[in-house]
Amino acid sequence: MPAGAPLGIALSGGGDSMALLHLAREWGEAHGHPVEAVTVDHALRPDSAAEAEGAAAAATALGVPHRTVRLSDPRPTTGNLQAWARGQRRAAIAAWAETRGIGHVALGHTEDDQAETFLLNLARGSGVDGLSAMAKRHEAEGLVWLRPLLQVRRATLRAFLRARGATWVEDPSNDDPRFDRIRLRQALPMLEELGLTAPRLASTASTMARARQVLDDATRDLAAACLAFQAGAAQLRTAPYAGAPAETRRRLLAAALSLVAAQPYKPRLADLERLDARIMVGGGGTLHGAVVAGTANGALIHRESAAIAAPMPWQPGTLWDGRWCLAPPDEPPEAATIGALGHDLVHCPDWRTAGLPQEVLRTTPAIRVAETLVAAPLAGLGTDWRARFTPPDPLGLLVADNR
Repeated sequence: MPAGAPLGIALSGGGDSMALLHLAREWGEAHGHPVEAVTVDHALRPDSAAEAEGAAAAATALGVPHRTVRLSDPRPTTGNLQAWARGQRRAAIAAWAETRGIGHVALGHTEDDQAETFLLNLARGSGVDGLSAMAKRHEAEGLVWLRPLLQVRRATLRAFLRARGATWVEDPSNDDPRFDRIRLRQALPMLEELGLTAPRLASTASTMARARQVLDDATRDLAAACLAFQAGAAQLRTAPYAGAPAETRRRLLAAALSLVAAQPYKPRLADLERLDARIMVGGGGTLHGAVVAGTANGALIHRESAAIAAPMPWQPGTLWDGRWCLAPPDEPPEAATIGALGHDLVHCPDWRTAGLPQEVLRTTPAIRVAETLVAAPLAGLGTDWRARFTPPDPLGLLVADNR
């Protein structure tokens, strides 16, 4: 971290994050880094507001500035509730950090969490990526997320808090056997008798993470040889792609699809394998919010029109469709919206100069005022606007398209 930079703490009020709060405050004082804490009240349980108040009181007692953020999105009625809550918390923490000028946020994940995640993904049939250890440091949502406690056991942290006379809350869902993670947690003592201890499982996860790094490096090398981006679409050259090992091909294909469609997660392996097989014989298909179309020397991967985001009000820094930011000329129009160019491509007389198919250009961003097209810079209209393609790019495959 830069000298004097603030550190954010994600504080749930549980034992892990409460121990992190105490440790981070001491570290911050010793190294000249101010520390602030945030609690996300997910409102999934009746006691959540009281627990957030307790976390706030604990932070205040330690002299750590604190804020509680309450989730406003409606609770889903189907799907993985815990995964939804995690995503909502991360987004809320990132928004809070931005308002506070905080670039680093620490999370309270422990060695036990590492072992549980490994077993959970093993039970789901995950490959190298799913079995890899959680990173001690990673970048997402415009933040650097830190996990400084990954080599510390949960019991050790609670003993540390007891020695200080500190209290914490236990989330009742941590004992709810409806959740897969909790059933695995309850099974860990029996597994430890067989030698599958949390430290050993965490060590295996770290070994898998090193294997993943080798595969990621190979994927980046293949991308440099066969993948090029323009206007949010990816051109895939078949010759170098076809000569690569199947695992590397599929990793590259997953990354390209996720980039083009701004999806944070990869497609299912079976779907990837089918699409890869079609590409190898000159075909294509639709997957993960993207379209793959065969070309003379490869395949063109572009955004699926049916999956694209609806228009939204434009403001400086607006990220539309999870992929595009448009920077205005000196005097931007008022009450503008940003959305897909679509059939308004007919109002762009110079679109052919882009050298791209119409189906690609129709998915690119356009600015409208009162439904009148003002700019579509990637199609040659209003080129005083600058379009920036900024989807999540964890592998660093993307060459910035700043046209």
